[in-house]
Amino acid sequence: MILARPVRLPSLAGAARRFAARLVEIYRAIEGRRAIAQMDARMLADIGLSRADAAEEIRRKPWDTGAVRR
Repeated sequence: MILARPVRLPSLAGAARRFAARLVEIYRAIEGRRAIAQMDARMLADIGLSRADAAEEIRRKPWDTGAVRR
């Protein structure tokens, strides 16, 4: 009798943890962009952003959390 190897499926718990971590990352991006939207020019300058940089960041989609490509 030949037994087939068991198929390894990704752990559902691991997938749930990755999904939850991604949701937290998106939520933090939303909150950070809200904070940037409320900053005045002096505050933006303190963190090294121009008004144009801030506007670009604010326009990004919530799931777009990677580094900005220039």
